[in-house]
Amino acid sequence: MKRLLFLLFISSLAFNADAQRKKKDKWPPLPLILFDSKEAYDLDKGEKVGEFRGYDWTVGKLALLTYVDKKNVKRHPAMTLWGCKVGDQNYRIVDGRAYRILDKGNGIYYENGFAHMNMLMEDEENSDVDLGSYSFLSKDLNTEIIEIPSKKAAKHFEDDASLAPFLDCIRKMKPHHSEKIRECMKANN
Repeated sequence: MKRLLFLLFISSLAFNADAQRKKKDKWPPLPLILFDSKEAYDLDKGEKVGEFRGYDWTVGKLALLTYVDKKNVKRHPAMTLWGCKVGDQNYRIVDGRAYRILDKGNGIYYENGFAHMNMLMEDEENSDVDLGSYSFLSKDLNTEIIEIPSKKAAKHFEDDASLAPFLDCIRKMKPHHSEKIRECMKANN
């Protein structure tokens, strides 16, 4: 009886490992393009380094991963990069954090890049935000990225009349409701 239970246990482990591998194999092949400057991003002249396989964020240092073979990935340190593109998603990288660029209207609207990369890897539409906040704004693609809504954002953007309707819209809602914040951005651009 002990032997049968042991065999069942080993079989379940093998099945679980195989299911995890198949889950990883179903990721759509997405090219990873690295941009070392905003100018390279503007000209869409980045370095295509391979097929995106994820990221590693250890001790505040971001590394993007590409597929080498079934057992190996290549690490691309991202601390000195301006940004990257994964498939059709654009990201800006600042201080070891990735921010997904979602709207370029009156101001630049970003969401947590780690959450968006997790969604790509897990083939899901939603992801928890494990690292950092939810939504961010900057005046343009070269200026400081600031969490919204926040007191710092209200003070930083108070003189920008073009952003006032958007900031008023998000002030009226619960924080960290990305869908509603997107609606505010679209309505006020």
